[in-house]
Amino acid sequence: MFFGRELIKNKIEFSSLKSEEELNIAYGADNKFILGAGVSIESVIINNENKKLKFHLFTDDISSENIEKISQICKKYETAIDIYNVNAELIRTLPNNKAWNHAIYFRLMIADYFCGKVKKILYLDSDVFCNYGC
Repeated sequence: MFFGRELIKNKIEFSSLKSEEELNIAYGADNKFILGAGVSIESVIINNENKKLKFHLFTDDISSENIEKISQICKKYETAIDIYNVNAELIRTLPNNKAWNHAIYFRLMIADYFCGKVKKILYLDSDVFCNYGC
């Protein structure tokens, strides 16, 4: 584990799945991009109605309003969404700029966290929109 055992400060779990998930999908976003992640999550769900999906959202900053919105997505679509509040102390010291802040490093934390825990996980950026059969 590159980021160490102190990677996750806490975890919020929302689930209305009635059976085991088939596919794990992860996002990394700060509070400014949670809305985009939510739109992406909904687009993936809508275009994969026959799949049991579990979403993992890594962030170091999420408002209670956005937590409630994520909870509503979970309930509406009978899916599972886990929110991981990460310790971003280390990645805040890594290079960034106005276009790319420390949140770009969440994808590395995701790979590190799930190594050996799941067989595979799909990482999507928060601006990915799924549109099947267009």
